[in-house]
Amino acid sequence: MDTEFEKPQVPRRILTDAEIRTLLRTDVDDRLLAAEQMDAGGQSERAEAVRAEAAVIVDLVSGG
Repeated sequence: MDTEFEKPQVPRRILTDAEIRTLLRTDVDDRLLAAEQMDAGGQSERAEAVRAEAAVIVDLVSGG
């Protein structure tokens, strides 16, 4: 029985360190924008949590 889940997967591509850093920086930017929107929507506690998550990612990317 051939199901969709048994189909061969597309070969995975290994990301370079630079590509990973770029993805993480984009994620940080997205989180900071979301935090601004949360603040505007009165969700300041959640916004602070999202900013803290972004800070952890920045720390990891910078090697801290």
